[in-house]
Amino acid sequence: WMPVTIFIQSQNRELVNQTEAYNLGNTSGWWNEIEAYDFDDDGDLDLIGGNVGLNSRLRASLAEPVHIYIQDIDNNGALDHLMTYFNDGEEHPFISRDQLVNQVPYFKRKFLKYDAFREVRLNDIVPAKESEYIRKTAVDFASCYFENEDDGKFSIRKLPAAAQLFPIFSFEIDDVNRDGHADILAIGNLYAVQPDIGRYDAGHGVVMLGDGKGNFTAVDHRKSGFFVRGEGRDIRGLKTPNGERVFLVARNNDTMLIFK
Repeated sequence: WMPVTIFIQSQNRELVNQTEAYNLGNTSGWWNEIEAYDFDDDGDLDLIGGNVGLNSRLRASLAEPVHIYIQDIDNNGALDHLMTYFNDGEEHPFISRDQLVNQVPYFKRKFLKYDAFREVRLNDIVPAKESEYIRKTAVDFASCYFENEDDGKFSIRKLPAAAQLFPIFSFEIDDVNRDGHADILAIGNLYAVQPDIGRYDAGHGVVMLGDGKGNFTAVDHRKSGFFVRGEGRDIRGLKTPNGERVFLVARNNDTMLIFK
């Protein structure tokens, strides 16, 4: 629920948030991973960010963001969470009627039947005094490449479609095809989600070849040989004692994989 955020250390050693100055203010999403590298060979550091991806029931944009409202709705001492989305310009709660009633039993009387919940709007649950709620916003779910431009700001481009099929949790940067340009290996997936959304399991890892200008092309699994089942959580490259380059992939609740 935050943008990709830039902190600059001032002369008095305090960290100052400079996100807006670097053109990253409108990048709020569900980010999991970020790596810095000079992908376009111009002498400064660019960024790649792993987000939840675009293969989801939820869509987020500046015009129609995804929100989450946090407040103790029924005054029982526990915070309640209400996620919303836009449909045809109107904001709707994403939560189902049963989940809402389990979380806040007060609403059982208001939405006694499922038919009463069918056309529910945000203001049917969240009162007009939205200022009393903590509100977080997501406007972009795409995993992206952030190019460090000459003016000190970042321009933003989506990574290839193959990298948008699943939430990315880890990157490794290496010249895998030995053409002198940095390439990207990415892994992810996420199973621990609400049934309403469905688990994110469409990813099997992806290799993206760079051209040294900040452009990337995804390689088919059958050609790259890089195929990762399960919830990838971290990937690291290392050299063996005999000089071979290998990649270790850690998976949640599963064995570690090694590629060379």
